[in-house]
Amino acid sequence: MRIACCVCINIECQFITCENESALLSPERDIEGLAKNIRLLFDNSELWATMGKKGRKHVEKFHDVVKEVIALENIYKNSMLQKAS
Repeated sequence: MRIACCVCINIECQFITCENESALLSPERDIEGLAKNIRLLFDNSELWATMGKKGRKHVEKFHDVVKEVIALENIYKNSMLQKAS
């Protein structure tokens, strides 16, 4: 199944998605922006399908689950080390 996504921006999703190609991004805690993006996809099934296909191709080409998990673990570890110091 291919599905476009609407997410709130955080450090992780910026490396996984292609903004406005495979995902609609909104700032964290921007409920109105997130709702607007969800509504846009809901009202436009062609855009939804196109973004979903592009997203699938991007993930298959650039992302390996094992590498991504390791990268995210490193981000969290570094973040925790910075907060501890």
